Amino acid sequence: DDSNAANYSGALEDPAFVEVFSNFWRNFAAHLSQYDSETTFFQLMNEPVFYDNPGAWVPILTEVAAAAREGAPEHTLIANTARWSSIETLVALTPLDDPNIIYDFHFYEPFPFTHQGATWSMDEVASLRDIPYPSSPETLAPFVERAFGDSQREMLLNYGEERWDRQAVADYLQPAFDWAREHGVRVINTEFGVHQPYAPAADRASWIQDTRETFEANGIGWAMW
Repeated sequence: DDSNAANYSGALEDPAFVEVFSNFWRNFAAHLSQYDSETTFFQLMNEPVFYDNPGAWVPILTEVAAAAREGAPEHTLIANTARWSSIETLVALTPLDDPNIIYDFHFYEPFPFTHQGATWSMDEVASLRDIPYPSSPETLAPFVERAFGDSQREMLLNYGEERWDRQAVADYLQPAFDWAREHGVRVINTEFGVHQPYAPAADRASWIQDTRETFEANGIGWAMW
């Protein structure tokens, strides 16, 4: 079903499969527990979706984390939240009752810049080329004029008007930093980056630097996609 092609966690909407998945993690964590707990961490699920009901993932995450903890009492777990590990679902989460969990979120904003030319994404970004960063209405005006339809035109207009730059990146990420401090938990970003083939190289480097340095200034570990 193409409409669910990006719903990597669709099977987890079935309670019977949740039980299978939990048992898998209990056994897999027990197997991996032979490895050094200081260098081997377990990421329980990459980018769960549950788009229409992100809260449905929370009890599943809680159950799966508890199962992995049974198998590996000393190892660090990495927990992701719904809607492709978004900041919005991270900051809505009440941290689990387990002090040895690192909470993970992913970051690809602004999407017209980071995903330009990405054929696996929406048509509006798949056809984009040479989209600049930082953004302004002036720099985006030529691209708005060449937009192939209303939805792409609106997306590019918004990108220009939002004036994405280093400060805008920091402002977007700030809720994740605040959430981590409020709850006294550790947070990591294991995916951020820009699709390389069509992004201006210098702009891509600027976005990566702005994002990386913002993470580091706030004590957030990172891994780039």
